[in-house]
Parts: sequence; structure tokens; C-alpha cells
Amino acid sequence: MLPYNFLGFKLKSPIWVASQCPMNPHTQEKHVELFENYVKNGAALVKTQMISNIKQRNGNPFHRVRMAYFENEGKPIGFCNLGRIEESMAYLDEGLSLIHKLKSLQVPVTANIAVHSRQFYNAKIWATLAKRIVAGGADIIEINLSCPNLRANLKIPGQDYGLTVDIVREIKRTVDHIPIIVKFTPDMNLSRLDRFTRGVINAGADGITVVNSPAAIAPPDIYHQGRPKFQGVSGYTYTAVHGPINIYLAYRFVTRIYQIMKEMKKKIELTATGGINKPEQIVELMMLGASTVELSSAILLQGYGFIEKCNNFLDKFMEKQGYTSYASMRGLSHKYIIGHLKVRYREVKARINYRKCTNCGACTRSLCLAWKKVGDKVLVDYEKCSGCGFCKLVCPVGARIVEEV
Repeated sequence: MLPYNFLGFKLKSPIWVASQCPMNPHTQEKHVELFENYVKNGAALVKTQMISNIKQRNGNPFHRVRMAYFENEGKPIGFCNLGRIEESMAYLDEGLSLIHKLKSLQVPVTANIAVHSRQFYNAKIWATLAKRIVAGGADIIEINLSCPNLRANLKIPGQDYGLTVDIVREIKRTVDHIPIIVKFTPDMNLSRLDRFTRGVINAGADGITVVNSPAAIAPPDIYHQGRPKFQGVSGYTYTAVHGPINIYLAYRFVTRIYQIMKEMKKKIELTATGGINKPEQIVELMMLGASTVELSSAILLQGYGFIEKCNNFLDKFMEKQGYTSYASMRGLSHKYIIGHLKVRYREVKARINYRKCTNCGACTRSLCLAWKKVGDKVLVDYEKCSGCGFCKLVCPVGARIVEEV
């Protein structure tokens, strides 16, 4: 693994683990063991779960997780936690204890902070929390303005431009010697993303993380009058959806934020997270502009060995492709990202590999006008073929080839 400079820290790789709440609030020691395994497998930094400004927990904590899964043909593409949002946070005493224990891992500790919904409109309370967390030993602060805060009628601080900028400015003023990262919500369009990005950069943010999990709702059980599909709850509500389903949001946000950074001539760190489940996607995100990446759902689904798998892939990929540093890959794709009117198209056509084709007709049962079945044989009308590639997508035996003419 090549060394990597990030916010003044020399890291062993650009890979770390996103903020995760433990499956059960009684098990901080077990949570620390997970972090130890993350580091052993190559995570360059560690990041806490959300740490709240509420000083301590009153009474017995609830179980924090009630999982619902989004599936496609039996494969998980996303999942959400139906537990109470405030119980996903570490209360302040728990958070400070966690930071103290994580310092022994000898890697930078990032604290993910989030003021409780009753008080999140007060920028000074955010700054006070940041100050306490830094005094407790955190090396980096990540301001979580974006987890869906369900107790506040789906409102989150990251949807309010003025509040977002005020919070960043106030925290930066209060703990100006510590790097500050802002975690954006994906629940905004590109024009709002432009404004928020410019605002937090001008307010002093050292980095941006995208994307957090979007607000969603789990599907009902249609065979039981629309009841929840999952056990242990009497109903369900809006929550955040995590997992592979979010990767295209990550591509989109990383690309546009990197473009804005270039336009502003500001160099800040851009961390990509959300839906990464294959090592190749790390390189894709870096070529779109990310400086580091955070893994989360892939570790839940594939285990913490996935971190080592990704680092090994990066080492081999860079050696084979001739890259001498991670920075040399950053933003490479942007010379090909142009206005749609400037795109020039070369002729592309589809053809059939008849050694594989079973003449099932799957490609003829769609909106494509180029494919037709004559007798028992599937044929293509090359004059009508636009090279869209849908035939290749729907062919069950891989008999369709799409190529430049």
C-alpha cells in the first residue's frame, strides 16, 4: 500500500470505514473489537458512530436495529434500520469513552457528530459539542448534517442552507486547529448541491463526504394486508436506506462537487461513500474526483476482510496500469465529462453470436425495433439498430454482441 496524505495525516491507503452504529448499545467493547479488525485489514482511519450532545443515556437503552431489506432477485441491494434515530447515536459520555478507546489503534480518529433534533437549529450548540469532542481526543470532526432525523418531521439541518453554513463557520471558528468535514445529504438536486458546496467551502470546510443515506421507506408485505415484512415491530416509518442501491448517488455527487472545486480553484478533500460493494468502484470514484473512500454496507455483507481485498486490488491495479500515486488517478475522468451537445457519437451496432443463440426471442419482446423473429430464427435489421445495447442486457445466454462498426 502506498502512503497517502489526507488532511495532514500520512495514511497507509485511501480506504476507511464509514460511521456505523453498533448493532446493540450494550456492546461498546465489541464495537471497539470491530474497529481493531478494520485497522488490521487495512483501514487507514476509524470513524465513530454519531455522537450526540446529550450528556448521558437515561434508563436502559433500546436495541438500535430493526433491519428491513430491499432485494432484487434474491440479492440484497439495500437495507434500512427501523430503530429509533436517537438510539443510533452515542450519547456524549459513550462517545468520549469510545474515542478514548480508539486512540490506542494508532490511526487518526474521526468523530461523527450530530446534535439532537430538539436543538439542531442552534449553531453554537454544534460548536460546543465539537469542542468537547476535540478535547476528548478526536483528530478530525465530521459534521453529520444529513442523517434523516425522523423525530423532526423528516427535517434535517443539511436541508437548510443558512443553518449549514452557520454550523460549519461556528465550528471552524471554535476548533480551527482541527480538520472539519461536512457530510452532505443526498436529498438535494444538483442546483442546491452547487450552492451548498460553495457555501461550506467558503465557510472553511476542509472536506466533504458524500453521500449519506437517502430517506426512504421499506415496502409492505402485500400478502398480509400491507403489514411490515420484518419481525419485532408493529409498524414502520421513513428511514434511511443503505447499501449497493446508493452507488449511483455517490457517482453523481462526487462528480459535481469535484467540478465545483475546480471552478472555485479550491483544493479540499472529497470522501466518497454509499453503495460501494466492489473494489473497482473505488477507482471509479477516485477518477470521478474522490480523494478517499469509505466502506460500510460491503463490510456488513462481506465481512471486514473486504477492506484487505480492496487494498490488494488497488495495489495490483496501480502497478499494472502504471499509476505511481493515488492522487494521479483523481479526477481523470473529467476530461471526458462534457456538455451533451459536445458529445460526438460513433456508429455502434448489435449482432448475434449464433453459436450461443437459442432463438428464444427475449430480445424481440421489447421496445427495440431492430430485432425480429422470422420462423424459428432471430434476425437483426442493421438499418434500424441504434446500438443501444438493450438486447445484450436482456439476452439470457449472452449471445448479443454490441460493438463499434
